[in-house]
Amino acid sequence: MGADMNTHITQRSVQAATPPASGYIILFDDKIAGFGCRVTAAGAKSFILNYRVGGEKRRYTIGSWPKWTADAARDEAANVLLPAINKKGADPVRDKKALRDEPKMDALAKEYIEQHAEAKKREKSVYEDKRMLKKIILPKLGQRRVSSVTKREIELLHNSLRNTMKTHYPLAAALDNYRDQKLANALRLLIVTGARPGEVIGAEKAMFDLARGIRTKPSHHTKEKKTEHVPLNNAALLILRRMLESKDGGQVYLFPGRQLSDKKQENPRTTLRNAWRQVCKAAGLATMYYVKGKRGKLLKRWKPNVRVYDLRHTFASHLVSRNWSLQLVGKLLGHTQAATTERYAHVADAALRSVTNDFGEVLTLPEKVA
Repeated sequence: MGADMNTHITQRSVQAATPPASGYIILFDDKIAGFGCRVTAAGAKSFILNYRVGGEKRRYTIGSWPKWTADAARDEAANVLLPAINKKGADPVRDKKALRDEPKMDALAKEYIEQHAEAKKREKSVYEDKRMLKKIILPKLGQRRVSSVTKREIELLHNSLRNTMKTHYPLAAALDNYRDQKLANALRLLIVTGARPGEVIGAEKAMFDLARGIRTKPSHHTKEKKTEHVPLNNAALLILRRMLESKDGGQVYLFPGRQLSDKKQENPRTTLRNAWRQVCKAAGLATMYYVKGKRGKLLKRWKPNVRVYDLRHTFASHLVSRNWSLQLVGKLLGHTQAATTERYAHVADAALRSVTNDFGEVLTLPEKVA
């Protein structure tokens, strides 16, 4: 235990303090009770505050000198710590220990996956949660204490996901980096239009009227055998303009297939399976597995965790969640039966519930009604 001495704590007195031969000494201030400077035999100096909570003695280290000046430490003790201790019952030592023991965001994320996600959610949802944590949340917040993360930071993170798709949405980046940008455009069109894969890869250029922003679906391409005119959104128009402005030798189809040497007739592409697999692999949306090769060697293969057709479901769910009617969404998707669009009714219910809850916040009801 070190010796205690009284003096007026100033920069000069702290600088002049002589280290003891062993242990430490504390120079207590002559005006602020409990405030002092601890000096160790090694010459380290730090500002401390002694106080009591519930009859028990506590010693809190404010900070080391010269990182903390004597005036700054004095102000912290007199105007921050002591008022909180004496008037509000604060315990800085306990609070400091609690903060030190508080988990970081990466530990909380691990606990969430193990105790909640894997126990209660589907495998696909667990995978997506892990991907979101690994790619987006933990790189920014993983080493932060949970209580230090503010609501404002969460809002900014949400806004960054909404506004910078290429940076935070791995599928967009994977499409940008895919070697065949024509096939990448086919997948982009599926994302922004909700069309069926066959409707995109089998489309003829003559079906698109970019001036009017309309796509014509001939009767032999629709289930009802009726010609349909579907409006195109701005994202789809941008993709199509870039494609149709390129020089491609007057091809009929938007996505022509391989031309056979013995056939003059042009055919459309028939599948996006390989392109989708490669894009999902690059985006972290595929699972690796092994197959045995001809010589018995194990070969790596990749299976997408989501189907190309899921892009259509995502398109519909997004529109319904933003309060567009099932009737309008069904018309965009080309559904011939209203019942087909009803699968998204639960999304509409959730969106409407959020809307009505906005008004519910206006009136606070008593716990008991007389």
